[in-house]
Amino acid sequence: MTMQSRPAEQEFVEEVTEALQNNLGEDVQFRIFDPQICGSFQRDWLAAALEGQGVDGAELDWILDQGLLRRSKAPSGEEGFILYTERMAVLAKNLWDTGRYSVDELRHIFDDWYVRVEIISTEHLAYDSFDVDDYDHFRRRAAEMIEISEHSLFGLAENNPSWTPEVLAERTRDAETKVSRWRWIHGLVSNDADAILAPSVRKLWRKQLFQLRWLDEWCRIMQIGEFETLITDGYSPEVTFYGTRWENGKTTLTNLNWSSTLDRFRETLNEGGAFPLRTPGFNVTAQGLTFTRHPSPEEYQAIFEKERLDQLFGELERRGPGYWTCDLEASGRGQCAECKAIFERTTSSRKYCSERCSSRAKSRRWREANPERARESQAKYYRENYPEE
Repeated sequence: MTMQSRPAEQEFVEEVTEALQNNLGEDVQFRIFDPQICGSFQRDWLAAALEGQGVDGAELDWILDQGLLRRSKAPSGEEGFILYTERMAVLAKNLWDTGRYSVDELRHIFDDWYVRVEIISTEHLAYDSFDVDDYDHFRRRAAEMIEISEHSLFGLAENNPSWTPEVLAERTRDAETKVSRWRWIHGLVSNDADAILAPSVRKLWRKQLFQLRWLDEWCRIMQIGEFETLITDGYSPEVTFYGTRWENGKTTLTNLNWSSTLDRFRETLNEGGAFPLRTPGFNVTAQGLTFTRHPSPEEYQAIFEKERLDQLFGELERRGPGYWTCDLEASGRGQCAECKAIFERTTSSRKYCSERCSSRAKSRRWREANPERARESQAKYYRENYPEE
């Protein structure tokens, strides 16, 4: 999916909204990652969806047998695949074909992948429930948009020191206008039933709900796109970056953060992970850096600058050789820090009985470290792509 220019995208959204409301009497919904609809998508659907994408039936069955792809469970209890599984299957095949990864390392990568999917689909930016009327959803969303718009007013000057006074004043007026508009919209729908609203108001709230759902899904795509880019570029899932840039449908990760990366990789080591810390050009292990191919002096200089090797060397020196030490001979019974089940430890530092429990803990730590990231992304995209008319 390629992001269009703001006017073209806004025009497209409005045209689709009008067409669906006029011709079908309903709005399309975007549910690429939604487990609520997974019951309709089983193995045969996945095999058919993958035809022509380089994954045949035998390869799909192998991917499923290795536990790389996961069935989700709908609130109804039905199990099946989310729509995004089609994309994950193709990437699983591509990663395996590189010859770079063991099955265990691929499982580790895909467990982390599903943590991200769960975060964007059932926690931050959770999908609207089918059990709730769309009008009730919109009234809740309108109240949320008041909070988001009000929040965007705070810290404009502090967060944007490069703005001139004139730009700051203009952006402040824009933010205040959005707050006022959402208060007005909320006032239209907060007290009256949908059936007694004027036709123009009913058309307004349906159009706004469609655009909010479009926005939600685009934010989900952007956030999962960061992880896709990380893995397909050749980095380990523990690698973190200070910034991300989206341009012409392409995600670019900028300024590798070695301090955060080594902290996260240490957690993997403590859980008994025996994988190298990967970048596209080299791996990091207790023995040092191993390059994927011997670089020329010019190539080494480019890698040194791009991957911030000065920071990496400094962080490794600060942490010392004990960073890589894990008592592999220790064993014994332990209690899982997540589900409290008793399990046999393979390392003295292992805290979780399974990758699933480790993933749940990662999800919780992500929420604690990024309490407003998803909604802030949503607010930013809404401000930039849907200016008030």
